[in-house]
Amino acid sequence: MSLTMETSVSFLKYELASTIEQAVRCAVEAVLNETARVVGIKLAAARTAAAESHRENQSLRERLDVSEGELKATRYYMTAAEKNIKQCLLLNHNQPRSGALGPGSEESPFLFPPTASGSPSNMLTTRGPKSFRASSTRSPFSKSVPSVGLCLPTVQHEWPRSSENLRRIRTSSSTVSSINLSRTSKVPQLEVGNSPHHTEEDTEGQFYITDDGVAEKVSASALRVLPQGYWYTVLYSSIVLLLVLLVCLVGAHIFARTSFLILLVVTISLLSIYISPMALTTPLNFLISHQGPGNQTLTYNASYTGFNGTTLRDNLGSSYTVDYSTGKVMSFASVFAVMFTSCTGIMAGANMSGELKNPSAAIPKGTITAVLYTCIVYVLLFILASSTCERTLLVQDYGFFQRINIWPPFVTIGIYCSALSAAMCSLIGASRILHALALDQLFGFPLAPAAITSSSGNPWVAVLYTWGLAQCVVFAGQLNAIAGLVTVFYLLAYAAVDLACLALEWASAPNFRPTFQVFSWHTCLLGILSCLVMMFVINPVYSSASIILLLLLLLFLHYRSPTSSWGYISQALIFHQVRKYLLMLDVRKDHVKFWRPQVLLMVANPRSSCQLINFVNQLKKGGLFVLGHVKLGDLDTLPSDPVQQQYNFWLSLVDKLGVKAFVDLTLSPSVRQGTQHLLRITGLGGMKPNTLVLGFYDSCTPEDYFLQDPAFYESEEAGGDDFGVDLPSLQAHFPPVRHVESPRWLTPEEYVGIISDAIKMSKNVCLGRYFFQLQGESMGTKMDGAERIIDVWPLNLLRPGSTSAASVDVCSLFLLQMACVLNMASRWRHARMRIFLCVEAESSDQGWVVKEETFRELLRKLRIRASIKIVPWDSVVQLYGQKQTQDAELGELGLMRPAPALSEDFLSAVNCLLMEHSAQAAVRFLYLPRPPTHSSQSQQYLSQLEAVTQGLGPTLLIHGLTPVTCTEL
Repeated sequence: MSLTMETSVSFLKYELASTIEQAVRCAVEAVLNETARVVGIKLAAARTAAAESHRENQSLRERLDVSEGELKATRYYMTAAEKNIKQCLLLNHNQPRSGALGPGSEESPFLFPPTASGSPSNMLTTRGPKSFRASSTRSPFSKSVPSVGLCLPTVQHEWPRSSENLRRIRTSSSTVSSINLSRTSKVPQLEVGNSPHHTEEDTEGQFYITDDGVAEKVSASALRVLPQGYWYTVLYSSIVLLLVLLVCLVGAHIFARTSFLILLVVTISLLSIYISPMALTTPLNFLISHQGPGNQTLTYNASYTGFNGTTLRDNLGSSYTVDYSTGKVMSFASVFAVMFTSCTGIMAGANMSGELKNPSAAIPKGTITAVLYTCIVYVLLFILASSTCERTLLVQDYGFFQRINIWPPFVTIGIYCSALSAAMCSLIGASRILHALALDQLFGFPLAPAAITSSSGNPWVAVLYTWGLAQCVVFAGQLNAIAGLVTVFYLLAYAAVDLACLALEWASAPNFRPTFQVFSWHTCLLGILSCLVMMFVINPVYSSASIILLLLLLLFLHYRSPTSSWGYISQALIFHQVRKYLLMLDVRKDHVKFWRPQVLLMVANPRSSCQLINFVNQLKKGGLFVLGHVKLGDLDTLPSDPVQQQYNFWLSLVDKLGVKAFVDLTLSPSVRQGTQHLLRITGLGGMKPNTLVLGFYDSCTPEDYFLQDPAFYESEEAGGDDFGVDLPSLQAHFPPVRHVESPRWLTPEEYVGIISDAIKMSKNVCLGRYFFQLQGESMGTKMDGAERIIDVWPLNLLRPGSTSAASVDVCSLFLLQMACVLNMASRWRHARMRIFLCVEAESSDQGWVVKEETFRELLRKLRIRASIKIVPWDSVVQLYGQKQTQDAELGELGLMRPAPALSEDFLSAVNCLLMEHSAQAAVRFLYLPRPPTHSSQSQQYLSQLEAVTQGLGPTLLIHGLTPVTCTEL
């Protein structure tokens, strides 16, 4: 059954295509035959009219000889009219009426006496100096306001109003009128000026005497077959739009065939417009009426002169008038807006790029050809119209080409076909753009149905979306009412395209190779500026609103951050600028005044290191922050590099934590070698790590941070990020936290070796312990550190004799600098910083008091706001001295070890000292001694550090090698 239905559908599609093709062929042949026939008839009629005009001119010359008697009769009637005027003025002197006019009025009434037959005179109320009413029998006193009209000969009034006779009237009456007026200089002349309008009540059923002859009123309503009005206009437009919808729903192939047929019909219509001035060489006069204010119909005199240099010169100026369709005064901006909507098909090819076989070749050729063709057509039409039609005809009748065409239906057909073509092009092009937006999920659920397509690939839902929007615009009623808004949006779209090309050109992307040879960034910039200037010239309010709307859409897309398969131009621009500035960032120009920490944090498992990652993010102070990880393995034994597949998971982790950090992963047989690789190769140019941060090597059981932060367990239904990493995949990628029985990946010797390697490479080293206890460092926490305390112990507590109370070295200054950097972070800016100085208060040498003042002066010069606490530690120093004495005795016996060991009592005393004074601190900064040179003492070194920091809470042990402070100006 399914196969039968598919066969039937295919057969129906084939029959439909064949029928349409046959109909198109028949229609084209019929149009061509009808055109040839009509042109032949018109040419024959023109020749006949010319011959008749010649004969009429001969007859007119003979009639001029007998016109003297008619002139005498005219003088008699004018004298009688003057007497009647005087009588009317005397009658109205005592009873003035609102309709009466004084002798100086422009609309002076004339009352004629009865005719020779004794019947009442034919009277006419004349509202304009050029119009005369046909005779109608009335009593001269039937109205309170006396009014009389000048009667034309009866033979002219009863002349059959065929098109041929009207043309005879226009030509013969023009000649007779000019000759008679020249002979009757003594006769009072009726004022014949450029009266702009008459009311319809006074002009219905009239002939009009004009400067160029006699013409009949052509009412707009006489040319209309269908009912008119706002809702009728909406109805007709909706029906046409529905027809366009049906064509677009069938598919692009029907649209292409229909467009070709429309092109042929429009071309024939244009040819008829170009040929008509050649065939119609006789001047024509028209009277055009429009609905004016107060339900008054305005009538205008307009002329077609044929090719005339005077007409062309008169039309060269602007002379903007009122637009009869909107009632507003036209301007350059409004004319440009209306004209620009006729040139908006330039993006049609790009909008339908998905339907083209070879878009890269078809779009440039088609676009340039269409622009040139349109430009030539419009220029020829401008020259033709301005050379043959008076300005009144041009501004008072936008369909004037119908009046001067050899067959007016040609123009009507062309207008409807071009409108249908533009509507279909816009509907199908906009639907493709909407379909692409839906496929890319840029605006989420509202546009999701637009991604649905038919079996042939036609996005019919997007077509319906677009049709609905177009139907809303139809309610505007007049094209000129929305032309400004439409033009502003088109100009903004073109400016956006120019901006995209400019960005690609400035980004120097290798794959951006435009085939248009004239293209350059200068043309892009010129296009952007031109579009923006014309937008504000047309309508500043619409322009500002459209730009604000565009910015809101950009902000929405930026914060929504949807996934894209086409790439981001912003990334290309950023890369271009970063590369340029990195080349300018010269490491030889570094100065201590502008030093900032650039940190490489080695992370074994993010589950137990997230608090430390957040803390170091606060410690970087705008510097480089890199998360490093070493994947154990040998690339020679693996089929592919496993590191590349892990980057997305680590970058998703960075997004979840909300830290500003880079990720650098490496593959190495050991963690120590991998760390060396990262210390050497991480960064670029002047942006390379100068500080290595490690977690502390101890036997503590770490906690799983993923089970504490809501970002890692409360958004299960939120789905993955924009790069295909969902929360379950992220959690499954990182292994569980290490248990006590779990084997370590790193030995104590290797850990201490990493510290030694970093110091040898002139990198500062920081060891962080107990940072899983630090609270308030997650992304959603809001705090300024008002309740926090930062404690700094700038002296080497494991070597009491190495430094004095005020004699600080580079490492001590680095430690102070790092504490100040943390105090400047947003979550620590209000924390109190305390500096502890350990002194031997019971010593006979009391020089530490002076050295304390020296240390305070140093803090003042360094602008470090901190309180100094003096801590006596005489008992601790005594324990350290006892141990040193024992080691000296062992040395005399030849049992000296490579380095002196510290007693457990001393280490316990130092720990108690720290617990006593820094128990309430949020974080502690301690001096990290240099590691031993022999690897055999690595375990001892770590044991000493563990004993000193046992139970302290979040502690950062720092060993600095970089000068970071400067007291010079």
